[in-house]
Amino acid sequence: MFPTRGSRCPGPLCHSTPKPERSSGPCRSRGSLAISAYGWYRVLVFSSDHRETMKRVLRRLGRQLRPHYLDPRYGHLGGETDATEDADAFLTFYVNDYTQARELQGLSRQQLGPLRVRVNGRTPWMRLTPAYCQRLRHAVRSRYDPVRQSLDLALFHLAPEWRAEFCALAQPCCLRAVIGIVAQEMPHLLHLRLDMNYLRDLRPFHDVERRFPRLQYLSLGDNRLDSVSELQVFRLLPLIELDLRGNLLPANYERSVRDILPRLQILNGAELHPRPHQRSSSLALHNCRSALVSRLCRETGMNSYWSRGALEVNDWHYSKALWAFAKCHKNRQIPRHAFDSSKITYFN
Repeated sequence: MFPTRGSRCPGPLCHSTPKPERSSGPCRSRGSLAISAYGWYRVLVFSSDHRETMKRVLRRLGRQLRPHYLDPRYGHLGGETDATEDADAFLTFYVNDYTQARELQGLSRQQLGPLRVRVNGRTPWMRLTPAYCQRLRHAVRSRYDPVRQSLDLALFHLAPEWRAEFCALAQPCCLRAVIGIVAQEMPHLLHLRLDMNYLRDLRPFHDVERRFPRLQYLSLGDNRLDSVSELQVFRLLPLIELDLRGNLLPANYERSVRDILPRLQILNGAELHPRPHQRSSSLALHNCRSALVSRLCRETGMNSYWSRGALEVNDWHYSKALWAFAKCHKNRQIPRHAFDSSKITYFN
């Protein structure tokens, strides 16, 4: 099963954003301002005075927000092209504080003069600079468990590295960069958890079978997937467990998932019964692996849990697992609780 850091509950959405009621959309309304799923807000300033400058506008907005402190991020002149209604703005910046966003949204014409402010829950599109990619690499490494060969990227946008910056795996460029980092740093990955990242597009996983050839456990729970066809990118992976709970998939999608991933054994936490033509081969594989586990237990003295783990990490290659055990045992890298005290190893 999947090793996880905690429960499936997403908790507070961001460091300064109130948690909204559960809904199918990325933003929920409270009063006149939609609550952003990520806790970031786009602020658009429109001006009828062509003599305005960015510094003057920001100073005026800061005075109007007192005693609250205005902390603008990613500011630039002009609007944003991803939304037609945001394209004609004089100035655009972002804030990651709900109070600031609400106060800005509530400023009146009497307070602003020739300015008009509109706030929405759209997020910044990040440029992957070398410094930003370095922070990505550090954030990914901090969530990696080398013992279990597992990586937990659930709620990745709430990692400590992003307290003052924005990061979202739902943006294809960011997800593609993270996949590249994982392929370089963790080529033997077995478990990958991507829950609660608002994923809609899985195309950045193209060629994933070459990057993660041993990936067997994948969790995509509580994202925004709405089509089973997105899973085609995983069809060549040796997946045996997949979690898709909490997505927007159509009813009775499980049959289609099994058609795409016929080797799957566990779906959404429930064990799948093998289809008639698969039963004999599945039983033979299970018996063969059980025999390998028993044999490794006898020859090394390790208990069945650690023996199975050693075989899984070495892709069920018995000689490699035995060689890896000998090397780790010589370097005293195997804890005492991994051994069955009633057995004696050949490597003492």
